Parts: sequence; structure tokens; C-alpha cells
Amino acid sequence: MLLSEFPEKHKAFLECRSAAEVEGQVVPKQQLDNMARRFDRLFTWLNELHKQLMFEEMKNQLLTNLAEIDARLEIWHAKYRSEDSVTQLLADCQVCNLLVTSANKAEVM
Repeated sequence: MLLSEFPEKHKAFLECRSAAEVEGQVVPKQQLDNMARRFDRLFTWLNELHKQLMFEEMKNQLLTNLAEIDARLEIWHAKYRSEDSVTQLLADCQVCNLLVTSANKAEVM
């Protein structure tokens, strides 16, 4: 069973369980209970997997933002000799502030 098919299959199972039969054939209660436990475990596993994937996505976004900030810091440590360089530095700083703000928002979620 594909994970994308889970809701559809679970709904069909619940209908069969309430009727206690499939295509006119009676299904033993023990078998229905066993299938219900398996669906419950799968549902729990899918929820945990979803949480783990969300965590990994936020972690990777944060690491990407940190790498970007580190790269910019290395550039900023160089000496700036002209007004244009300082203006560019300030513009870069505003971009980094936006990155940090978006990372903080993602962390709150």
C-alpha cells in the first residue's frame, strides 16, 4: 500500500469493520481487530514521520541561513575603502536580518 493511499484504504476498512463483512463474506472479529491495530500503528508512524520531516526541513533551512550568514561575515571582515563598499555592506546586512527573521519565524512554527 502506498502512503498516499492510506486515507482511502483506512476509510474502506472502517466501512468493512462496521459491517463485519466484505463482499458478502463475514470477516472474523479477531482478524478485524488485528487489522485495526495495524492501521493504528501505521497511523501513529505516519504522524511521527511527518513531524520528523517537518523538523528536518526547518533544520536544513536554518543551516542554509547560517551558511549564508557565515559567508557574508567573511566578506564583511575585509577592509572597505569606498562609500560604495559601505553602502553594499549595509544592503547585505538588511538581507541577513531578513534571513534571521525568517529563520526565527520558522523556528516558532
